[in-house]
This record gives sequence, structure tokens and C-alpha cells, in this order.
Amino acid sequence: MDQSDQTATAGRDFVNVSGTLTFKHGETEQSITVELLDNGQDVRDETFAVQLSNVAPRGAKLSKKSLKLINIITDQETKKK
Repeated sequence: MDQSDQTATAGRDFVNVSGTLTFKHGETEQSITVELLDNGQDVRDETFAVQLSNVAPRGAKLSKKSLKLINIITDQETKKK
């Protein structure tokens, strides 16, 4: 699992992580946690991507959802308080 910048930037808008997800036999879902950072800037909503790759063992397959765009929704009303 890797992340890549889109309009959000690793280290400024979120903490970049990479690693390995291990699925048990029959398991089809896993969760990841990505820490969002408040850089103090008034910005519009931003996005970054999470990419699943390097499937093992041989013969295993990823679905078409192996790339997922994540939206960071900025709540400007909360920031104004």
C-alpha cells in the first residue's frame, strides 16, 4: 500500500505511510489509518491517492478498486471559530 499526492501534500496535509496489508484466507476487506494534519492554511478540499499493489501469493488478484482517491473535506466554518 502506498500513498501519492494529488492536491494534498504528504507531510503538510497528511502523514505519509506505506506498508503491507495481510489478508487471511477468505478475508476481503482491510482498513488503514491516515493521520490528517492541520497546516493552519485556509485551503479548499484536497485529495490524495492510496494504491494497492504487489499482490502475493501468485494467482491472487486486486479488484478494480486498487487505486482509491481520498478527499480531505475542509470545514471552513469550524476554522473561523
